[in-house]
Amino acid sequence: MPHYDYDKDYPFAAFITNLGKYNEGALVGEWVKFPTTAEELKKVFERIGIGSKDEFGQTYEEWFITDYDCYVDGLYDLLGEYANLDELNYLASKLDDMSQDEYERFQAAMEIGDHTGSIQELINLTENLDCYDVYPDIHDHDARNSGAVVKDVDSRKLDQLTGGKSHQGVAASGACAEYVTVEDILQISVKKGTSPFIIICDEIEDPHNLGAIIRTAEAAGADGVIIPKRRSASLNATVFKTSAGAASWLPVARVSNLSAAVDTLKNNGVWIYGTDASGESYDGVDLSGGIALIIGSEGSGMGRLLKEKCDFLLRLPMHGKITSLNASVAAGIFMYEAVRQRNKL
Repeated sequence: MPHYDYDKDYPFAAFITNLGKYNEGALVGEWVKFPTTAEELKKVFERIGIGSKDEFGQTYEEWFITDYDCYVDGLYDLLGEYANLDELNYLASKLDDMSQDEYERFQAAMEIGDHTGSIQELINLTENLDCYDVYPDIHDHDARNSGAVVKDVDSRKLDQLTGGKSHQGVAASGACAEYVTVEDILQISVKKGTSPFIIICDEIEDPHNLGAIIRTAEAAGADGVIIPKRRSASLNATVFKTSAGAASWLPVARVSNLSAAVDTLKNNGVWIYGTDASGESYDGVDLSGGIALIIGSEGSGMGRLLKEKCDFLLRLPMHGKITSLNASVAAGIFMYEAVRQRNKL
């Protein structure tokens, strides 16, 4: 995907993609600067083929957003693939009118609470900036020079980070491990001389679940775990504790686009196994080769695009009134079935 070289005259840009062509294996889309006009969006849709027909006479009607670029730190991580363009445009216009001080307050506001990608929630933040007090003069130049991310936040965020203890206006938070790339994870099986064994977590937002999955994956001998940047728990203290330290041993890649990561795995000979109630029984499928297991989110399971990219779908038998298991429990069962087959037990 071409990178959008944005400038500060525009708060952000989105790469709008023709969904039908994407499902056919072609990335047909265009970067759009926001705020924009309905007329310009109409031209964009025409240029990327929305409204045209495929070789079978079916009309390309659906689109989605493949990526965002934004100089408002952290904003692009909160926006989803199917954002409402009218709301996105309104949010952009609000950001476009902000002063530097208001930008700092907006970024501080994004750090507070559990934002899950609702544009309306972000719009509400822009309209309630007076509720946030930030400390713009507190900086740690040594931390900045060392490559650490330094953010100006309000006292409520600092209270949350320190558990209510005295912080004197400064607090630090570190990840329990450094992230790696998908290519790094693929190289692990090459060095071991084994078939790839990779776990993909699709929007596992509960850090306890992510930590438990990482713990089981490390114990099962997986090469690594792949998580998305958006709507996912990160390698924080809770994940480290729940993983019993495994998060410091098992490589974790954090990617902006899981679909693209899956394509990379496929290009390297890895078969993709999704976990879904509509799939085949987990113990009747060959898991002995190079595999990647996708574990869906606690609430909605795998996303539609990922599901369509799977080579196989697996399910667990459910004989009770409860029709699903906790994500980390289900992940453990699937992983150890793969271990059983790979070790011919």
